[in-house]
Amino acid sequence: SSERGAVEPYNANCLWNLQMGKNYMAKGRYELAREHLLLALAASDNVETRNVIAHELNSVDLMIQTQR
Repeated sequence: SSERGAVEPYNANCLWNLQMGKNYMAKGRYELAREHLLLALAASDNVETRNVIAHELNSVDLMIQTQR
């Protein structure tokens, strides 16, 4: 049993920031997307979600590098 009691399968703050990051990526706002993805990563509490966020962060970092 978990010391935290009922464990939420996904952190709402994490998912909100992940969605905001994806929205900003779609609009070409890569720096804002990166900020939200980092917030999502910090709030993430499961491996699967962290892997998705890490993939998105890698993508946004490549787009930022491409623009420079």
